[in-house]
Amino acid sequence: GRGQRPVIRGDRMYVEMDRDGWSHIYSISRDGQETRLTRGAYDHLQPMSDQKGGSLYFSASPDNATQNYLFKVRPDGTGEADRVTPADQPGQHSYQLSSDGRWAFHTYSTIDSPPVTELVELPSHRLVRVLESNAELREKRKPWIPRPTEFLKLDIGGGVVMDAWLIKPRDFDPTKK
Repeated sequence: GRGQRPVIRGDRMYVEMDRDGWSHIYSISRDGQETRLTRGAYDHLQPMSDQKGGSLYFSASPDNATQNYLFKVRPDGTGEADRVTPADQPGQHSYQLSSDGRWAFHTYSTIDSPPVTELVELPSHRLVRVLESNAELREKRKPWIPRPTEFLKLDIGGGVVMDAWLIKPRDFDPTKK
């Protein structure tokens, strides 16, 4: 893993390991039996509370390395991972889960907006309370970022496509060269 501490629940330990060029979440029993819980050609990071056997949460960026979201998977390795972070919230998301996995402090931001911190109930991601909206900072930054940042994929040759973002100047005129 990348220095993340394992999650230990009952007789199992959940860790991130790189065995194929991507970090995946593994379940390891006391006798050393490994079960890979995640699939896909992208990193699966930061295993978090397994909600007393219900779900194991982790962070991932499956489609765009400039964004990351919370996902959950069954701790027995069956089924596919489900995205928990709402689809209408692009950006960077971090979570601090309660010990039982029912609640989380959720902080999210985009390149164009400051962080918002809220208390959410899991796994529904129901908003309980906004703890910090950064409304004042949001208003102050509006004159400096008049148009949204654009995200794109750049083919740099050799079969390599990289995620990128583009910030245009305030006085940008698309009709000019």
